[in-house]
Amino acid sequence: MKQLFYLSALGLAMAAIASCDNDPTNPGDFNVKSELEIAQLRSRVTGESYPLTVARSIDSTYRYSYNVYDTLKDASGEAILDKDGKLQITTTVDYYFSHITAKYVEFERITLPSYVDVELDTFDLEVNSNAKWLAPKIKEDVNWYNVISTTTGGGDGTLSFTIKQFSGTTSKNIVNQIMLTADSALMYRIQLGHTGLKYTGE
Repeated sequence: MKQLFYLSALGLAMAAIASCDNDPTNPGDFNVKSELEIAQLRSRVTGESYPLTVARSIDSTYRYSYNVYDTLKDASGEAILDKDGKLQITTTVDYYFSHITAKYVEFERITLPSYVDVELDTFDLEVNSNAKWLAPKIKEDVNWYNVISTTTGGGDGTLSFTIKQFSGTTSKNIVNQIMLTADSALMYRIQLGHTGLKYTGE
């Protein structure tokens, strides 16, 4: 399992991710350093765009976990057997750090609205890239956020998702969508909120 171990902060406030001097073109040049820019978040229903403001950007090193198995022994060094005569094996978790230094960027939360006359809104999260990229399935268990596009791409592309009307408390109305380059050199966390208005349209 991958976890990011944060080593040093690069900045706490940036207005937005700056676009590259040379715009990448599909499918990208995979022989150069990976670049990934979250360019725009737009609603198909209203046409409204939502600003993507960087909350923090830091250099990170990936930390990997693995299981270490050991046989339980007594003071004399003899293996301790259980009631069925089998060896008792203990399991602990250990970690090591990779040689990959990655940039990790978090955006400020974007709260998406609900409309009483629209049951389902579709949003497009546009990316500019010269590399292969991934958008893993979210970990949160919610029924109002659903990705309807491919979750992998090469070069420029779009991650499309729907937001469904629902009722609930604010604390349950958050999802974290991760996007990263395939070489894991750059990772973004896009936190999306929802106002939680229950649909009442016809």
